[in-house]
Amino acid sequence: LAALVGLAWPVRAAEEEYPAYCGKDVFSGGREIPSPAEGDVDGAELRTVIIVHRHGARTPFSFHECWAGYDEVWGWPECNATNVLRPAPQPSGAGSEASFARLYDVYPGQLGGECFTGQLIEEGFKQLRAAGRALKAAYIPRLCPGGGFAECCGEHGELCYLRSDDEQRTVMSGQVLFSALVDVPNDTVVQWHTGEFALEPEVYPNEKVCPGIAAARMAAFASTNYTIRTTSDADLAQRLDAALGEGEWSWGLLLDCLMTQACNGRPLPEGMSAGDELFLDAVAKAERDY
Repeated sequence: LAALVGLAWPVRAAEEEYPAYCGKDVFSGGREIPSPAEGDVDGAELRTVIIVHRHGARTPFSFHECWAGYDEVWGWPECNATNVLRPAPQPSGAGSEASFARLYDVYPGQLGGECFTGQLIEEGFKQLRAAGRALKAAYIPRLCPGGGFAECCGEHGELCYLRSDDEQRTVMSGQVLFSALVDVPNDTVVQWHTGEFALEPEVYPNEKVCPGIAAARMAAFASTNYTIRTTSDADLAQRLDAALGEGEWSWGLLLDCLMTQACNGRPLPEGMSAGDELFLDAVAKAERDY
């Protein structure tokens, strides 16, 4: 019996002042992991758990003007989570004795501070650690009661396959989750599989990995249904023009703009709050169509 664990955990009411998108309830016991259905099938035994998870809280994914008067600065201490690397000639080989903290020097005019675009922030680090602990409590006692790396993953890690794309926020999120899930000795070299984001068909289908997508996209954009869906909310667009400034915002960036502000307690446009009708209507359309 294999258990596939994703983000569709039952969620209890918690941190109600934030949208569910923010994942605040992971800190307050608001997420529960269903118990494996071993008792529902005679002789069933849990042998494998597959975890599919998104990254944690991050900075805006690119530099953009979100609305009239938007002037946010992203810097320390929000972006104090970093990767520490030890160079080696091969994944399990002996390398440098020194470890290096990976720090990003950013140019003025991107996010205005020490953060870079799309970076995992401190809250994202804590979210994935909390998720890893919840998964550990649910599954490790059934799979490998001792919780150690060798018991859970094999002496050389051959029983655990760990993979992410190569975006900083995704790599770090996965590694933080795994570190909270399994007890890894300090001298253990854990093999982490990755690949270029633009060439990852599972997480980012695009014409580089499937040329037919370009034609399918053009056909979809030219379809009657798409035209109806994207033009049926003229009233909502007018309300957003009034709140954000006509010509100062775009549907493609709106979800990122609103959520990086709302989830981090940063100000929304004047007259808008995370629970009001305009915010909810805008988020619903952006999630549905963009």
